[in-house]
Amino acid sequence: MRWQRQIADCFIDLSMRCIICCLFLVFFTQDVVAQYLPYKSFTTANGLSQAQVMCLHKDQLGFLWVGTKNGINRFDGKYFKRMDTGSLLASPEIRNIKEGKSGKIYINTASDLGYFTNQSYHALPVKNPLKILPSVYLHIDKNEGIWIIDFYGIYRYNSRKEGFDTISYSAPSPSQMAFTEICEKDGYLYYCRENILYRTSIKSLQTEKFAILEKPAYHIVKHPILEQFILADHHTVYALDLNLKKTKLVYENKNLILEQIFFDNHNHLLVKNSMTDFIYIDKKIPNHLPLIKNSIVILCDKQSNIIWVGTEHGLNGICQHGIYEFNSQNKILPTDIWNIYETSDSAIWFHSYSYGIANFKNNKLADKSLSAEEKHRKYVYFQSQRIQNDVYFNHGYGLLKNDGNRITPAVYKYSFLPICSFYDKQTGYILLGTQNGIQRYHPFLKKYDTLFMEPIERMILSICRIDSNRLFCTSASGYYIYYEKQKFLEQHHYLEKQSPFRGAVSCLKDSNNRIWVGAKDGLYEYLPNAKKIVERIPLKGKLIGSMLAYNRSTILLGIDDGIFIFRTYINSENNEKSLYKLDYENSGTGISCNQNSFFRDSKNRIWAPSISLVNVFKFDEVFIDTNIHKPIINEVYSSSTREDWIPTNFENKLEFAYPFRHIRINFLSASMNNSNKIVYQYRLHKNDEWSKWSTENSISLYDLVPGNYQFQIRCKQQGYISDEITTFSFSIIPRWHEIVPIRYLIIGSSLLLLCSIGLLWHYHRKNKQYLQQKEKDELELEILKQQLNPHFLRNTLKSFQRKILDITEENKFQVADNVSELSRLFSLYLEASVKKYITIEDEIKLLSYYLDFQIMRFKERFTYEIIKSPTLSGELTLMPMIIQPFVENASEKAFLNINYAGSIKIEFKDLDESSFCVIVLDNGIGRTKSKALNQTHISHSTRIIEKIHQLYNEMHRTKMKTYQAPFTHTISDLYDENGNAVGTRVEIIFPKQSQNDK
Repeated sequence: MRWQRQIADCFIDLSMRCIICCLFLVFFTQDVVAQYLPYKSFTTANGLSQAQVMCLHKDQLGFLWVGTKNGINRFDGKYFKRMDTGSLLASPEIRNIKEGKSGKIYINTASDLGYFTNQSYHALPVKNPLKILPSVYLHIDKNEGIWIIDFYGIYRYNSRKEGFDTISYSAPSPSQMAFTEICEKDGYLYYCRENILYRTSIKSLQTEKFAILEKPAYHIVKHPILEQFILADHHTVYALDLNLKKTKLVYENKNLILEQIFFDNHNHLLVKNSMTDFIYIDKKIPNHLPLIKNSIVILCDKQSNIIWVGTEHGLNGICQHGIYEFNSQNKILPTDIWNIYETSDSAIWFHSYSYGIANFKNNKLADKSLSAEEKHRKYVYFQSQRIQNDVYFNHGYGLLKNDGNRITPAVYKYSFLPICSFYDKQTGYILLGTQNGIQRYHPFLKKYDTLFMEPIERMILSICRIDSNRLFCTSASGYYIYYEKQKFLEQHHYLEKQSPFRGAVSCLKDSNNRIWVGAKDGLYEYLPNAKKIVERIPLKGKLIGSMLAYNRSTILLGIDDGIFIFRTYINSENNEKSLYKLDYENSGTGISCNQNSFFRDSKNRIWAPSISLVNVFKFDEVFIDTNIHKPIINEVYSSSTREDWIPTNFENKLEFAYPFRHIRINFLSASMNNSNKIVYQYRLHKNDEWSKWSTENSISLYDLVPGNYQFQIRCKQQGYISDEITTFSFSIIPRWHEIVPIRYLIIGSSLLLLCSIGLLWHYHRKNKQYLQQKEKDELELEILKQQLNPHFLRNTLKSFQRKILDITEENKFQVADNVSELSRLFSLYLEASVKKYITIEDEIKLLSYYLDFQIMRFKERFTYEIIKSPTLSGELTLMPMIIQPFVENASEKAFLNINYAGSIKIEFKDLDESSFCVIVLDNGIGRTKSKALNQTHISHSTRIIEKIHQLYNEMHRTKMKTYQAPFTHTISDLYDENGNAVGTRVEIIFPKQSQNDK
């Protein structure tokens, strides 16, 4: 027949061998739907330290902590790591595991109480240990307070006392039961003992009876939404309203002994029973969880939808919501399901080539097919389109309509042969792809016509709209673009061998207005602006028969060997795309899908046929794990040779000294669902670019230069990037000569040393010059001083010469006395002249002898007076022969031709801390008149004194650069009111210096 040949040609052209030979066997139950729950068991062969699991806890970072009778383990979804290595605990049996708000993992054993932080164990000191029984509970409140419950009572750990404070206590007896575990709410701790519900204030520790219960309570849990506590004894579960303080029965079974109650992530109540080793879910879900024998503890993992069961033989993980299998052993249905859809009455319909049409409603399969005529049963029913309350689907002879009660033909034509259909919401037409083009039908206008009918190489296999003017169509030979306004068909053929795009079977337009094409060799994207096809996911030898756009970033792909998730991210880095296969272990026949369409019903369930059964699953609840935890720094090693890696306690030690400049960092992120699909990015500095994504969770950093580092790591799973970034700060300590301050200090010290050497050399040279100059100046000074002695002797002898010439008989004895005084005077001056400095007292003594001799010569022509200031020390020194010339001038020249008594006054006066002065004052004729009387006299002594002053000052200036008091003298004439000379005043300033300064 013609239609049979056409269908056969279609299958051959599509290279769909799996379609020709596929046999779908669908089984249905009559009353209930069996729930398939993925299940996996972990034992010591998987890394557990001991098979008997005593307690479980899921921490904030996504890790599962497993306490056994021989140690504590941390599970990341892939590997177990024992945390109590190195005999950290005195007792290896872990009784309880709890987590504080700060992220610390608290544990207690029969003799230990402590916590883990950064994988390091810290024991808490306990001076009054409790007799902890096997039924003990551990609770960590919101303020990080530690509470312990046993058969005796409730206790709080006091860090100041390093022991426990008793909050509530009862003497144990066989008739009394233990306290329940603790529920925390609004700053209070709630717990039961028999039929009394107590509450204790966390802040004040005041305890009161909150409610009296009808029955004893051995277990208590807080309802996640309602203001209720759920309590249980051995046989009964009941709820306590906190506002009304009334109880209500929830569940009762006297044949069971209830051991544990908890809520799952859908707020369903689960009860663990010990008599039949059975886990029961409340009436909201009509199914039971699988049998778990010898179970000890249960943990509901609300992040990954897994129930963890600890038993005597290991750890078991059960997925709470998985894939539902619809099958039956009593009835064999057709093996080729071509179409699945839902009518307005929530009935699910199945179309089969060999069987016809059947529906599934209220978990029951209809007994009779709703095919209108027997001759129409064995035809292929292709894609369906839901329009309001009716469903239109195409088959080998036309377009049929199902209103939920019956099936009637909408368009019936023998040569029609529609392969695909597409409801165009923009125009209201159902577009039908045929062998010769596209037909269209308007359901409300009941209008049927041809959109275009042109000669094409292969029949239209899929249709979608690009924009208001263009339609996109695929076939086995390529794709077509139809311009409605221009009524123009643009054909693109990809039959060349070098082109990977062959056999375009399916297409769709997602919510981001992108066109995706499923073909024989992979997934492609059509770029309307560029008018070209771009390869996205290459799949050699695999046909993408159907696609479903689930959300903005997720597309389900029906490939000939399974169902895949394709994710593309508009806002992600580099527009990254990824492909994941839906694959659960122990799934029986597995999940596979041919080119038949997926279907999403009104309950957001995804239906997909597979070999021997039909699978339906809730995609969001099972396969998308958006709760990506930030990675942690798992281990840190350092090395000096790149080979021998030494583990580092990175909790406390963040500094690495030379030669340990090679660092290895192991990082880890926990995922209970898809740990193998976690990839990581890292960077060494905060402002660096991220590395490429990699599954490697270890990085070795070699030859790090000294400095501070901020190693950052982040991860993603199935395309979802974690918002949290883990930062590990560490520093490489440089060697002493590499430290910047020390380096600068070395450079500065070197420069300072060079400068010091230069300065010392310069000082040495200057000092040498100074010493040479000093020797020269001292020699010259000594010469000048020696010049004063002959001058003094000459003047003295010259004046005494007259005395000798006037010797008479009467004054010969007086002359002899004068000669004796003169010799004594010479002796004193000669003694003083060999000294560089003499004291003030010696100078006064010399001046007194000299003036006494002068008075003797001049027969009392004048008188003299020497005065020393009381504040002036007589131990101060001065150069000898400096004052004598001025006194000599005053005694010999100032009193020539006077008719009054002359006087000379010499005063030693204190000026300041650094100098003193000597004033020589006479009442003579003055310097002007004296020069007139002695025109031929040249004062050599005054010239010598000036040179001495100048040379002395130069010597001190050369040595000290500056000096406190210069050595100077001034001579001034004195006049009366009429301008007549009345004397001369000489002032000589000396620096203060003692014998110790010389």
